[in-house]
Amino acid sequence: MVSEQALLSVESPQDLDSFDELPSVASNASCQFNGKQMKLSLGTLEYPGHAGDLFTVESCVLETGAIYGLVGPNGVGKSSFAKLLTSKTLPGFPSSISTCYLDSCSREGSNKEMQLDPRAMLETAIKDRCKDLGDQVQALEAALDNDVGAEEAEVLAARLGELCEQEDDLLASGSQEIASVLEDLGFAAAGLLETPVAQLSSGWRYKARLAKALLAHADLLVLDEPSFLDARSTDWLISRTKEVAAKGAIVCLISHKESLLEALANRILFISASKTLETYNCGYEVFRGVRSNEVTSATREEAKGRQSREHAEHALKTAKKRVAKGAKNYHKVVGAGEDRRWIKGKCKEAKQKAARSIGAKVKQLEKETERLEELAKAATEHRTQAISLSGSAWSPMQQMVSLQDVHFGYRPDEPVLRDVSLAIYGGDRIVLTGANGEGKSTLLKLVYGDVDPLEGNVSRASGQHIAYFPQDALEQLVVKHGGESATRLLQAQLKTTGEVSDMDARVALGAFGIKGDLALRPIRTLSAGQRTRLYLALLFSRKGAKPSLLVLDEVENLDAETTEALMTSLADFPGAVLCVTHDSTHSAFLRPRQVWHVQGGHVGVTLTEHLAQDPSV
Repeated sequence: MVSEQALLSVESPQDLDSFDELPSVASNASCQFNGKQMKLSLGTLEYPGHAGDLFTVESCVLETGAIYGLVGPNGVGKSSFAKLLTSKTLPGFPSSISTCYLDSCSREGSNKEMQLDPRAMLETAIKDRCKDLGDQVQALEAALDNDVGAEEAEVLAARLGELCEQEDDLLASGSQEIASVLEDLGFAAAGLLETPVAQLSSGWRYKARLAKALLAHADLLVLDEPSFLDARSTDWLISRTKEVAAKGAIVCLISHKESLLEALANRILFISASKTLETYNCGYEVFRGVRSNEVTSATREEAKGRQSREHAEHALKTAKKRVAKGAKNYHKVVGAGEDRRWIKGKCKEAKQKAARSIGAKVKQLEKETERLEELAKAATEHRTQAISLSGSAWSPMQQMVSLQDVHFGYRPDEPVLRDVSLAIYGGDRIVLTGANGEGKSTLLKLVYGDVDPLEGNVSRASGQHIAYFPQDALEQLVVKHGGESATRLLQAQLKTTGEVSDMDARVALGAFGIKGDLALRPIRTLSAGQRTRLYLALLFSRKGAKPSLLVLDEVENLDAETTEALMTSLADFPGAVLCVTHDSTHSAFLRPRQVWHVQGGHVGVTLTEHLAQDPSV
């Protein structure tokens, strides 16, 4: 089996704090806040020492009370921009504003915090926020005591009032809010109120961190790719985020889930193909329509431009022929014994005139080419390279994995799964569903062999290779190898079967879309989509037998193009696929033969219509 532990076994000697590497901004970058709006002028964002810019922020205004959807393809720098924004390092960023950045792939908190139960974790968060508010109130009171202008004093007083109100609300209703959140997110019903956060599943841990972020009432809140949320938790996220914005926060949501953007965003920040940040004062649904019209218009203009360019090229070719013909006639006349001085003068004049004409046409052609390149950028949606997953095909009649009367629990007296009997056959397509914490990831670990059952039997046919993409794969890439490049990591993994050159590693990564500078950048600077491609490269570039079963635990938060590329590759993958997802569109792409649903420790199996329609079965 292709082991997760083997893939991530080479430790990187790095400082964990370096994960917070931020892009640089222009020397004249500025940030201004007047109590209602934050005005940003940052210039071009880039990572020092790495080729290529991220994008340019010429002018961007963020309004309090608004929810911004930050959209664009994977890898253009959305997360980098969000981290920079919440780092409070921008020139002029006000110290009185609190910020919070939450993603699903970074370290989850200090060891001390992870040992707390969910209630204690939230209580600590509210205490820290109250202390922060108190410090800000004191700073503003001290500022008001100084000799400030009337206009500035009015702004400071208004801000002081807002902070005092927030502090009073938290002190008065903090305990009640915590109880309500834990109830709404299902911690109480699941009996997890006293369980240390470190012992929770990835889904429950993320929900605890999400609750902490939303309860803190930060002035600037960034939610980067909310993940691991079932339908109930997603509804809670939508409701709670709207409440936070209504209380005057600036909220920025990074997500590739259109349903979430449609439900929350009332402004759109779009990173265009020309690498500029553009603002649309509308919701996501309207933006999508406007953007579609812009692409259609640009495509039409590009087609017209190409015709103009063809005409210019034809005119240039004609002018060059005319000059060549004139030169030829000159030589004929000279050969006939005419007066060379007069002929040379006329020929020189003709050549100069023709040269001026050609020069004008060349300049015209260059301008048209530049215009076409800009139109092509506007007309072209981000194209993502296809993903090719090579595997080993087994007959649909061959049983690959079998679970018989399996019982499992991380503690003998607390079973997670009971009486589970399942089978996976060659070429199977299986979707695994269920609410957070029901045991989906545990079931995958039983299939893969990461854990053994307390009772019952799990058998795996000999000769097969299982490739396992765990739920925390992207996080672990950053935690263990954040400072390394993709090229170095792949070389280290492949060296177990012999020497691997830098070129071999680059070629293997290129097949998964990790090319050029991406293959040399620190892994921590790669986007979620790029790290997904890297992890797949690690799984499928190993020498030896090809995977006959691919196990995927919530591989989500990818842009539409990368998602389509992945789903298409899964449809063409010759082996079997077992996939956990909360996204119905993924299920539609996969066309499963079986749907396994985990609830209350039991696993129900539904055979789909695709099984009946499959002629190989």
